[in-house]
Amino acid sequence: MYSIVFAEDEKTTRENICRVIDWERYGFVICATASDGEEALQAVQRYRPEVLITDIRMPFMDGLELSKQAKKVVPSIKIIILSGFMEFSYAQDAIRIGVQDYIVKPVTPDKLIRILVKLNEQLQEENDHRAHVSRLIEDLRKVEHRLQESPGGEIGAADISHTLQAEEQLDAFLRAGMPDEVAAFTDRLMLAFGETSFHSSLFRSFFLLKMLSCCVKAVESMSGDPHETLPQINDLTALLERTTDFERARAALRDCFGAVVTYRSVATSVTAGLVDKAKNYVRGHYDSPALSTRQMADIVGLSPNYFSNVFKQYAGTTFTKYLTGYRIDRAKEMLRTTDYSVVEIARRVGYDNANYFSAVFHRMTGLPPIAFKEGGIPL
Repeated sequence: MYSIVFAEDEKTTRENICRVIDWERYGFVICATASDGEEALQAVQRYRPEVLITDIRMPFMDGLELSKQAKKVVPSIKIIILSGFMEFSYAQDAIRIGVQDYIVKPVTPDKLIRILVKLNEQLQEENDHRAHVSRLIEDLRKVEHRLQESPGGEIGAADISHTLQAEEQLDAFLRAGMPDEVAAFTDRLMLAFGETSFHSSLFRSFFLLKMLSCCVKAVESMSGDPHETLPQINDLTALLERTTDFERARAALRDCFGAVVTYRSVATSVTAGLVDKAKNYVRGHYDSPALSTRQMADIVGLSPNYFSNVFKQYAGTTFTKYLTGYRIDRAKEMLRTTDYSVVEIARRVGYDNANYFSAVFHRMTGLPPIAFKEGGIPL
């Protein structure tokens, strides 16, 4: 079971949510409830829960500040914000500091359950990954320790030092190398040690595990699943038992390096296409007030954080800035060519609140909408 601290200053709301959800059915248990931010932070410090659910407006410490402080105590904590509709922009600020999700009040069981189901899956994946990484690190430590204590320790120490350089070379290659360069790169990497080094089963194991660790990190940096991209890591014992000499070790590493570079090439092509898809979607749906980074990420099938990173990488700006810029450009066009009121133009470019639209327009152009329409000059 994953533990939850639930902070909500409205007693009736707090008690109703606790009562109507069958938390254990979805893999969670509420370890503490709180009526204000300070009390909630104390509970986080005491229980170190996997999840924090908090109202955004509370006495003593609001949900935004609580989220910041909770992240300092438990960096991996998942945070769900409960927000009133008029506080939506405030909730968006909270999401930018690492909040997992938000629910616009009134909070219904269906809304919360959908998030809990996804959260359970994510937490399980993270636990599986941590277990695997822990095993990989432990295997590396064992092999390195045995290598340093084995006969010929001076040669082993030199090889360990050279392996650090090999890690740097591999990291650079996995970020920029091409599939047809994998074989030559692998040969250069290994021949720099000489085949004699790989006669030692201890060093062979150590080197393989180090290189595999680099590959795992590379795939993760692209939000990929190392278990799918590198099936070799799912049974490290079998892999090490198969790589009994220099040639087998070289073949195994060629396969691993090739898998990562191919994944990167495909992922780059696919994600670039997804960015184009997102831009096209904005052109057709910029008038929707609901359009957001999170909604766009769902549409293209990426996590919000990964979508944000990918979009910025390929578009040179964040999705929010791109969307805002596109909306303001359309608004400028309407101000020049139509007699629509500011309220109507705001609605047509996706803003429910005309005052907020005017503020954004002023910030982006240096002029209020009316002054822009009259041909004013930005200050």
